[in-house]
Amino acid sequence: MDSWKKVADVLAAGGIAIIPSDSSYGLAALARNRRAVEKIYNIKGREKNKPSLVIVTSINQAKALDKFTP
Repeated sequence: MDSWKKVADVLAAGGIAIIPSDSSYGLAALARNRRAVEKIYNIKGREKNKPSLVIVTSINQAKALDKFTP
C-alpha cells in the first residue's frame, strides 16, 4: 500500500500521523476531528488554550474551518 494512502486512511479513521518535512517531523490530524486534535495536544503536553497550526490548501478551505480574518 502506498504510504500516503495509508496516512490518509489513518487520518480518516480519526488517528494521527507523523509527517516528515525537510528539517523536522510534524504530527497530523484532521482539523475537524476534535478527538484527533485532542490526541495531538495530549501527546505534546500542550496546554488546551494554546493555538495550533492548521495547514489548508486555499482561503476557502480556511473559511470553511472557522471564522476568518485576513
